[in-house]
Amino acid sequence: MSERRRSGLAGMSGMFGLLGRRNSEPEERRRTSEVAQPPRVDNMERLERPPRDIARLMNDVPLFGALEIREREALAEIAEIARCHGGTQVWSAGDSASHVMMLLQGRIEMRKRIGPGVEHTVRIYGLGDVVGIEAALGGTTYHLGAFATERTAALRLPSYELRQVIDVGKPAAVKLYAALALVLGDQLREATVEVVKLLERASIMPKTGATSGDDVLAALLK
Repeated sequence: MSERRRSGLAGMSGMFGLLGRRNSEPEERRRTSEVAQPPRVDNMERLERPPRDIARLMNDVPLFGALEIREREALAEIAEIARCHGGTQVWSAGDSASHVMMLLQGRIEMRKRIGPGVEHTVRIYGLGDVVGIEAALGGTTYHLGAFATERTAALRLPSYELRQVIDVGKPAAVKLYAALALVLGDQLREATVEVVKLLERASIMPKTGATSGDDVLAALLK
């Protein structure tokens, strides 16, 4: 953990009571928790910026709209800015869910492998969108791959530190969790619409043989 992140967690103690909680744990338990975080290759370049600069960026991210200035400043202590070139595989499906990202620039395609060397683009995210939300809501791995199709920059929150903040249950953490839940709801609705469109496309395809009188969904499941 970098020196800036250590100071960030300390700076949040006044608002979230996080420092006191961590100090009350036995040293051995804290050491075990840190070791338990699986190593992961980071395909994005982290930009060193002071928390005040990161807090200003949060002003333009819809996810943080309900948070007060001081609450955003507290979260900025554990946040980071990262960027990558177009053509970067940010993470693959099954990788450890280490960060949730809010896009500041560029575009991320969420992809699923459907065969040897073949990937299907499931969803596309752009400016202001939240990517990798499962990392913030308890997921241990990403379920889709993330691919940057152009030069991309993002505000990232490490899942381990973010879960600690949410677990405390203070007002700022509750607001953030509620905002994440709304984002998740929107993403689920988008996924549902995509499935409906898929079924609609399937329903106008020519039907042959025994499936001609079957329900579309039943035919797809056969």
